[in-house]
Amino acid sequence: MVFGAGLLLFSAGLLTYNLYDEKRAAERSAEVLDALNDQLPDERQSADSQLEDLLGGSDMRTVEIDGQQYIGVLEIPSQGLSFPVLSEWSYPKLKIAPCRYKGSVFDDSLILAAHNYKKHFGGISLLKTGDLVAFTDVDGNVFTYRVSLAETLAGTAVQAMESGEWDLTLFTCTYNGKSRVTIRCERIPGGAR
Repeated sequence: MVFGAGLLLFSAGLLTYNLYDEKRAAERSAEVLDALNDQLPDERQSADSQLEDLLGGSDMRTVEIDGQQYIGVLEIPSQGLSFPVLSEWSYPKLKIAPCRYKGSVFDDSLILAAHNYKKHFGGISLLKTGDLVAFTDVDGNVFTYRVSLAETLAGTAVQAMESGEWDLTLFTCTYNGKSRVTIRCERIPGGAR
């Protein structure tokens, strides 16, 4: 019985820590989003107005906030979510905000990863085909996407995650950590939002 009680206490402590960690990440992400929005141009424009110059071009420009490099802002309107996106990923950075796992908006290959926190990618499994997602780079260029496919991949399926002709991919782990909820998106010409 003592062992069982110890396991229950450990589980309760772990749950409390995870909830605290998620709350802290949401607060930090909101602070960074405010700072990043202050640095973005007031006038944002569809990337289509200069698409030929942007696509296939150089790497994405970054803005530094509190020692971290950010490439822009991701919005998921159907869930009322908006977050800053870090330029590269690491496990500690995932506790701040979604991160670029690989690719670029400029060559239609951007892959973004985030924790499954409620205020990060915890709800992407609820996205439906046709839902809109927008990414605004630090120069104010808005790239708009439509959800085309939702799939669950094995946690070790790195090649499957990176394969395909998807303009934008969002992924997060499932709650048990064994699989990845993966959302595939296609860029909308004209940037309709």
